[in-house]
Amino acid sequence: MAHKRKTPFKTREEWLQAFTKAARPIFKKEAGLDVPEVRVSIGFTSTGARGKAIGQCWQGEASTDNTVVIFIDPHSRIDPCCRDTWPQETFC
Repeated sequence: MAHKRKTPFKTREEWLQAFTKAARPIFKKEAGLDVPEVRVSIGFTSTGARGKAIGQCWQGEASTDNTVVIFIDPHSRIDPCCRDTWPQETFC
């Protein structure tokens, strides 16, 4: 039986957006990096479900509101908490 963890977030995307917001001051303080405005979503990369990429960054020109969009593969077992994928894609 799977254990369900209580969380204030209704979706994985809400959690990722909250993580992004919380990470901003940490990246600024520790590395001097400004986290850009991004929208983070769980979804397949451009290669689809059979692709091997665990994350992908799409530049703002690809979205209707010019916001950079990061997709994190929903089946990723390599980086289930996105701790490696998120920074790599955020600073693409």
